[in-house]
Amino acid sequence: QRFAILACFVALHGIALQFCISTSGEAHQVALEKIRKKNREDFLNGTKEEDKMPYELPSEWAPNPWASASLFGTISLHAFFFLLCRWKVGFRATVHFQDARQVREGYYVQVVPLPHRGLPALVPLTYCDTTCRLGFIFQRQHYEYLEPGDGTDADEEVGEVQLLQCPVSEPLGKYLEAKGLSSDDAEHLKEKFGENLLEVELPTFMQCYKEQLLSPLVIFQIFVALVYAADDFVNYTLMQLLVILTMESTSVFQRLKTMKMLNNMGTKSFSIMVYRGRQWVEKSTSDLVPGDLIELVTVKSNTEATPDEKVAPDIVPCDCVMIRGEAVASEASLTGESAPQMKDALAMEDRTLDLQGRDRVHCLFSGTRIVRATEGTNKEEVEATRPASDVPATPNQGCLAYVVRTGFASSQGQLLQMIEFSQDKVSGDTREVIVAIVILLFCALIAAGYVLKVGLEKGDKTPHELLVKCVLILTAVVPKQLPIQTAMAVNTALMALSRA
Repeated sequence: QRFAILACFVALHGIALQFCISTSGEAHQVALEKIRKKNREDFLNGTKEEDKMPYELPSEWAPNPWASASLFGTISLHAFFFLLCRWKVGFRATVHFQDARQVREGYYVQVVPLPHRGLPALVPLTYCDTTCRLGFIFQRQHYEYLEPGDGTDADEEVGEVQLLQCPVSEPLGKYLEAKGLSSDDAEHLKEKFGENLLEVELPTFMQCYKEQLLSPLVIFQIFVALVYAADDFVNYTLMQLLVILTMESTSVFQRLKTMKMLNNMGTKSFSIMVYRGRQWVEKSTSDLVPGDLIELVTVKSNTEATPDEKVAPDIVPCDCVMIRGEAVASEASLTGESAPQMKDALAMEDRTLDLQGRDRVHCLFSGTRIVRATEGTNKEEVEATRPASDVPATPNQGCLAYVVRTGFASSQGQLLQMIEFSQDKVSGDTREVIVAIVILLFCALIAAGYVLKVGLEKGDKTPHELLVKCVLILTAVVPKQLPIQTAMAVNTALMALSRA
């Protein structure tokens, strides 16, 4: 399909180029005939030399104006096709891909998010040895493909895609009777869920700059500037291009600064005590996986962290359920509440966990700050209401918690992901704007046709100049200063927000 599309464009370019070659010099000859005719008329009318209008002859190799227009049209259409594949994922999927009859590794999935939650994307399918299923990563979230019969409907004929499930709705007994993970189980789960890190990979300046320059408004502005250059406004074109490059570079710097601020919002790795392999060991928080048993304390343990780790012992590194002890946590970073919340251990009941509902009082969320964490005040009452556990006492008298969500699947990770990928439209009147542009374009087509007709009848301008004027009339539907004004408005708003 790609080769067919490429062949069509090559054929169009070849026809237009052949048209230009076959009519080479025709514009020069037509202009000479017009000048001779005008000179004869001036001679018969007795026109003085100082009253004669000067004429500019086109190049001797200049082709027919309609041949030039056809070549310009094919090149513009090819460039627009290439850019449309970058701007519209659906268009790219239609022209470069075909529907798959089977789901295999290496195939691509077209993901369309909910409104105002980011842009669509084409992501490749990969095979996970741990789950023995195909999956993909979209907006830093892990998804897996379920074969027909493995999903919610056993009678379905097609598979389904779901977010990688964390143990957030298991029976309460599973959490209270947990005995920790072995080293092999932890490695398999780490391969499945990934590292417990909230880091956004920062693109380089040139990557962002290239993406910014290929946006629709910037491309339109560069196109208009080049058309003005064809109308002998070279100085204006150079100034426009300089302003475009300067303003877009400013937007890129602001974007990189915002992404760095977003990256700093995530909690960095630090050392924590984890119960693995039937013993308490010290691990980095980046190694935590769902199912781990960890100790949460308010002070740093005596063991020093490695130099490249940031010590943050009072920050909850992941979403977890307390199964032993008591804690007081400040959830201001997630909910905005200034008052600390009391947290106590989970009690044995015959039901499943409700993480965001009735069991929220037993859960600690990633990014929140621990004000106080202890083993519990009334140990006899605690042991009487909870089943016996083989997990020994925590080494630093902190509370014992069961990890349920890590990385971008945690509460803080979902918040960062929403901030990074959410997009709100500037205006809700999109339909009205499109209608207005269509009306203006219709009027511009009428005006351009009139200019071309009258100009050809008068003969005071060459057809090449008339075609350039017609293109300028059509591009005047969108004001040429609009992209610059938009970039200035965005930069001004970002600077105002950074000072606030």
